[in-house]
Amino acid sequence: MTTVTNAKTWHIANWGSLGWLETGLKGISIIAGFVAFSLTTNAGSVQIVDIPHGITIAILGLMTLFVSTIILLRFSQREVTSILFSIANTLAHIGMLYFVIFTPDNSVLPFVFGIGYVLGELVKQRFLNTTGYTEMGQETSQMLMLSRGLVIIYAGLSIASLF
Repeated sequence: MTTVTNAKTWHIANWGSLGWLETGLKGISIIAGFVAFSLTTNAGSVQIVDIPHGITIAILGLMTLFVSTIILLRFSQREVTSILFSIANTLAHIGMLYFVIFTPDNSVLPFVFGIGYVLGELVKQRFLNTTGYTEMGQETSQMLMLSRGLVIIYAGLSIASLF
């Protein structure tokens, strides 16, 4: 069983091939978030054009708040890779949120963003099942439930972004 605790020293964990595959798939989403931010066309006014667009904004807003809190956890664990990922992840969420707020035109970027996280979470579930990884005193089953919830949320984001 692999457990991450609040290490006293800075370190780089051995995440194995599934851990890196998860990171790579979510990395696609991170790139989509940065690209979306760079393509934002109108920073003048918030535009909510319909209900699916509003749902997309709401999901991204909540997920941006959620992922931003993870940065503090990763700093407490002192694991360098996780810290860098959590910072990039938060910036990508902010970038995608900014994009969907100010550029309401249909775009494939929010869809790609959501699907990358769905695929990354599916790999994470396999990682959790095969390694027994835990953190913050959670059981693997609790971590799996959280991951399954994230799959549903990001799938909902992807679906809402298509309309």
